[in-house]
Amino acid sequence: MASKHARWFDARPRRGVVMCGTLAAAALAATLVLGAAAVTRTARGADGVSSDFLSFYAAGHMVRTGEGDALYDAEAQAAAQRALYPGAVDEPIGYPLPVFAAWMFAPFSALPFGAAYLAWSGVNMLVLAAICAMLWRLLSAAPPRLRALFVGATATSLPVAATLAFGQVDLLLVALLLAAWSALRRGHSVAAGLALALCIVKPQFVAGVVLLLVVWREWRALAAFAGAGGVLLVVPALLTSPGALAANARYITQYPGSAPGLSVNAETMPNWRGFITSATGSGEALLWAPGFALIAIGAVAVAAVVWRGAHRGDARSFALAVTLPLLLTPHLHTQSLALLAIPAALALAAHFAPRDADAASAIGWTLAGYVALFATWFAASQGLALGGFVVAAAYAWAAAGWPRGASGVDVQAAPMRRAA
Repeated sequence: MASKHARWFDARPRRGVVMCGTLAAAALAATLVLGAAAVTRTARGADGVSSDFLSFYAAGHMVRTGEGDALYDAEAQAAAQRALYPGAVDEPIGYPLPVFAAWMFAPFSALPFGAAYLAWSGVNMLVLAAICAMLWRLLSAAPPRLRALFVGATATSLPVAATLAFGQVDLLLVALLLAAWSALRRGHSVAAGLALALCIVKPQFVAGVVLLLVVWREWRALAAFAGAGGVLLVVPALLTSPGALAANARYITQYPGSAPGLSVNAETMPNWRGFITSATGSGEALLWAPGFALIAIGAVAVAAVVWRGAHRGDARSFALAVTLPLLLTPHLHTQSLALLAIPAALALAAHFAPRDADAASAIGWTLAGYVALFATWFAASQGLALGGFVVAAAYAWAAAGWPRGASGVDVQAAPMRRAA
């Protein structure tokens, strides 16, 4: 009887993997169908658009045709979008990104919308291929099948599908942060700072890493970040319009109330704000701001404790730095959860630092994470935003459950080498 029970308990991890695999297969099929339908509908331009690419496309057109002085005028944005999109635009899509990002999209705006959208989708696919290559290299110690599973799960996850469907820029952030980590590990501080500077296309998502660099006293990386970032923010803005930088700041502080129809869909956000808004039916800040403030204070305090006790180049510290902004920003959408691939990959790399590590549990957690990202998005589409709990769980696990080696101490990578 004892052996029978023992066999049953031994089979439980296998059964869990099979169950997660079945759910992941269903989520994969649904994600592919939804993603293909969204891309096709947007490229055709027949049924209106919800793609964020429209705002980028219109912004690129505005700066390319000399209308940059009205780049952050909500009414001008709406007029440009209605004039350029071949289908109906029910309501305008705000453009809050820096001026240099508009210039990045200016060449695409010379094409018809459908062709430009497909061209930008091609760029995103190339960036995704680079991300997959970097993740594959990062997981060199993991079994090949698990590496393939993790990379495949990342490439087909709901956040990646959302990035592609919406024509967003979040895959650029993932690639740049992975590149920055690789550069830091090799002692190339300036290269890391330059990679991080490009992340200011959405500056809130690089804040945690910049703070970590301060703790690590990586002054060369910070100087490169500040110098290149300052040039990117200031020079294109001044060349476009003398008041563009200030207009961008005003627009962000006033958004979404800058014009009728501009909304942020707070009820679908994968954070505390989204959960409270969807659960109560009200977006009043008084309802979600107190809890959000407590979460932010707690997350920063946890990061401070971990960073203070870790050496320079600690993978767990970097994982927390990447995840921290996902908890701190009150404006968060599904596509930005693609950033979770970075802490997950770093954790898997640490898990397999001892070569005899268990692969079954890693496979199970990879599949479970894939399912969770789809399930919480689906729940949000049905009226209850639960994605914030996935982010909080990932952050808590990185802080308190980081993989341990056989010796019982945290697995740490070798300290960063200093560039000559």
